[in-house]
Amino acid sequence: MNIPPTLAAGDSSHWSDPSFRTGDGRSITSADYTLSYSLRGALAGVDLAAAANGGGWVTSITTAQSAALNTAASNAIWYWQAYATKAGERVLAGEGTLNVKPNFAALTGVFDGRTQEEKDLDAVKAEISNRVTGGATLEYSIGSRNLKKEPIAALVALQDRLGMVVNRQKAAQRIANGQGNPGKVLVRFR
Repeated sequence: MNIPPTLAAGDSSHWSDPSFRTGDGRSITSADYTLSYSLRGALAGVDLAAAANGGGWVTSITTAQSAALNTAASNAIWYWQAYATKAGERVLAGEGTLNVKPNFAALTGVFDGRTQEEKDLDAVKAEISNRVTGGATLEYSIGSRNLKKEPIAALVALQDRLGMVVNRQKAAQRIANGQGNPGKVLVRFR
């Protein structure tokens, strides 16, 4: 299916899907079947009906429909399924995920655009800093309740792993934005 992998909430979009064959060889075309998409995620879902287009279909999402997918999350993952139906028959045509970016103009209040890994990295750094400046107690008990914290060595290892993930994400974003690969070094010989 040709649904775009990324969409900004509040944007309209359309895509075409060709006819297809099922695993058992049946031909699924717009002459016999209607095609629908169902998107489900953190908020109420959206259902889209495709229109016949030659032997395939064209599906559109309106600005109002995509605005309904808007969340305060920096990237919200919506799960979709496409299915073809005709009189008492339903065939799963495809499924996947749609990354919905927030519409800043429609959000009110504070927005945190960090990825979950960036938030986790900042939390680990804050915990290490707190431990160094006086909160180094690793384990204590009050009555029948016990608390045991991770050793600093484990936090440092987690910080290193999260740092590598965040660096890869930032490099991928730079490449996607057309700013080049920060890990690629160009050399000119004269």
